[in-house]
Amino acid sequence: MLTLRTNWFLLSTQVTREVFQAAKGRLKVVGRAGVGIDNVDLAAATEYGVLVVNAPTANTIAAAEHGIALLCSMSRNVAQADASMKVCPPEIMTLRYRRL
Repeated sequence: MLTLRTNWFLLSTQVTREVFQAAKGRLKVVGRAGVGIDNVDLAAATEYGVLVVNAPTANTIAAAEHGIALLCSMSRNVAQADASMKVCPPEIMTLRYRRL
């Protein structure tokens, strides 16, 4: 059983009836920062008077920025450079810079 002792808590995947029961009326809102609310027991949320909200497009810009950053790091061999700096002295570095 889940025991709630604070005003805030995080759940990784499912918000089930047991979560609402353990909250004992203190839970007011369940927020989902992703697409869909199928991991929330909507019948239990309604029964306990809890508002369920989601923000399906909240992290799309961050995901796009992360994708571009990964592409840039791949083109510059960032992972290989990091690994070689950890095991080799700088005098024998073999990686070369590339222009984007």
